[in-house]
Amino acid sequence: QPLDRAASDPVALVGSSLGGYIAALYAQHNPNVTALVLLCPGVDMVQRWPALLGAKAMAQWRDQGALPLPDARGKPTPIHWGFIEDALTHDPLPRPACPTLVIHGSRDRTVAIDSSRTSSEAAAMLTSMFDDPSSGSNNSR
Repeated sequence: QPLDRAASDPVALVGSSLGGYIAALYAQHNPNVTALVLLCPGVDMVQRWPALLGAKAMAQWRDQGALPLPDARGKPTPIHWGFIEDALTHDPLPRPACPTLVIHGSRDRTVAIDSSRTSSEAAAMLTSMFDDPSSGSNNSR
């Protein structure tokens, strides 16, 4: 059921990338969230995107109003500049009060593992960092 209808019921959320960031933001403001599992959460994205795209692409995005970025299937999808403007109005590093497990691979090139480390330290989240799924090694704290 939609979260707005379940606002008084306890709920656990799972989110990946941008969905992880949104789940953490929601949990920060909604005490009915009792647990979170975040997979490579896209926290602090407004700070990360210029490094990922470069200054020229960011300026082009702002000036043209939209930038085609690959969706989950790799298809270019226009993302409106309002996405960035809206993101600037939210906490870049949400601090949910509920128990939170963050799982993040150290080789993630889109969402750097340092973002999860910083967010986890700020909110006292339990974090599992994985070096490489094929190696079987992990570094948990």
